[in-house]
Amino acid sequence: MFGEERLVAILNLLSQKKRVTVQELSKQFQVSEVTIRRDLNRLADDGYITRTYGGAMLEGAAEQELSFEHKKREMPEIKELIAERAAAMVKEGDTIALDASTITYRMVEYLKGKRITIITNSLDIAEEVAHHPDMTLILCGGILRHDTRALMGPVAERQWREYRADLAFIGCNAVHPDFGLMTTNAVDTYSKRAIREISKEAYMVAETAKFGRTSLHRIFSFSEIDGIITDASDPDGIKRTIQATTKILIAKAKEEE
Repeated sequence: MFGEERLVAILNLLSQKKRVTVQELSKQFQVSEVTIRRDLNRLADDGYITRTYGGAMLEGAAEQELSFEHKKREMPEIKELIAERAAAMVKEGDTIALDASTITYRMVEYLKGKRITIITNSLDIAEEVAHHPDMTLILCGGILRHDTRALMGPVAERQWREYRADLAFIGCNAVHPDFGLMTTNAVDTYSKRAIREISKEAYMVAETAKFGRTSLHRIFSFSEIDGIITDASDPDGIKRTIQATTKILIAKAKEEE
């Protein structure tokens, strides 16, 4: 196994176990503990893991991520509105990048009939797009993160950077007026940044419940994106505050328009 492959395998193992030791990795990959320490230091320097005494843990492992299936059942009506509003921005012939989120997953339904290219790292989005032959699908490979059913890590990031997109739609776990757009997992952060890099325009999709919250890792400041697509509710006035830095695009039900 080459060094790069071993790094991916270590991340894959960490995504399942959350914590590993140098000794167990050395035995599993049949290399010296010195080599494993060097691998772990490299992954830690790149922000993927946190070094611990005698081993490592996945960065952000202490903050539990809800499963994708669980998130699908949260606030479905609001997510449908946001997904429909986002999909309306996509034109015939566009190439779009869809991050793995429950809102971007719902966008596929509203993109039906458009001859577009979709680049994604989401197994669920890929499965939905596969039912629509008018859409061209590009699936970025990598390490499967089981809770979000997203492919990520160094391989996925390199693949994202091989493409160019007209629009990107990216999910997050928290939107805070002081700290920006945030997520629970460092590896997820790097994938989202790669998506932003390849896209002419990038929009976050987030329901009101995520505004005012914080999470472990900052993905972007508000000035680094082109806007946030969200629902109309703004009980704490956070969206009005953020509007000074980035566009807030409101998804409204037909009867509200």
